[in-house]
Formats: sequence, structure tokens, C-alpha cells
Amino acid sequence: EAAKIPRELVSATPDSTRTGTLAGSGSGIAGRPVTVTINVSVPDSTPSTDDVYLATDRTNFSPAEIRMTRVDARTFTTALQLSEGTQIRYDFSRGNFANVERDRLGGIVTPRTLKADDGAQTHDVVRQWADIN
Repeated sequence: EAAKIPRELVSATPDSTRTGTLAGSGSGIAGRPVTVTINVSVPDSTPSTDDVYLATDRTNFSPAEIRMTRVDARTFTTALQLSEGTQIRYDFSRGNFANVERDRLGGIVTPRTLKADDGAQTHDVVRQWADIN
């Protein structure tokens, strides 16, 4: 398991999009902490009992990485604290790989990109889900 690898044996590249501090250094990898808000509207076909999740390249697009907060029947939001200047790639799912978002033709979605600037907000739209036609 990757979590069991001692941190001193892990190497990071300058292109790393991880945020936070280096072990024992006390300094951020990028700039100061900023808050970004990601908002998404989902299709009417989304089951009303389902949650929506944000999947990012920080976890290799784990489909249940961050559970979003429901705003209303078709809108979800989440706020992330990132180091200023950090760039993340992300997409949406309903919790597993079987129900990730798809483009309007049913194809695989190219992950969106967001650069962390204080107060940055997105207003994304999921066109359809992989498991719902």
C-alpha cells in the first residue's frame, strides 16, 4: 500500500499538484493557502438519492474522493483549500467508476483544469452519467 511507504522514500516532481507541506519543512509546496469553490449542475436523470463526488488528479481520479454538498435537486458544491497557484484536474462521479460523468455523446470526459486563485469558482455541467442513457 502506498500509504505505508515512508515519506522519506517518496519523490515529488516540480509538476506535482499535491498541496500542503513537505514533511518536517513547515513550508507550503506552492503559495499561500486559498479557497476555491467548485459548483456543478447535474442532469435531470440523476437519481435524487445519489451523492455527487469530485474526483481529482491528486488521487488518480478516485471516483469517491470528495463528497460534494447538495445545494438543490440538481446542484452540488464543494470548497477546497489549495496552495495558491496549484493546478488540479478534476471530473465528477456518483461514487464509483460505473457511474462517472460522460460527455453529451456518451464519450469519456476530458478532465477540467483549475488553477487555485483566492476566491476562484467554477460552474460546471455534467451532461450525462455512464450508467444512465
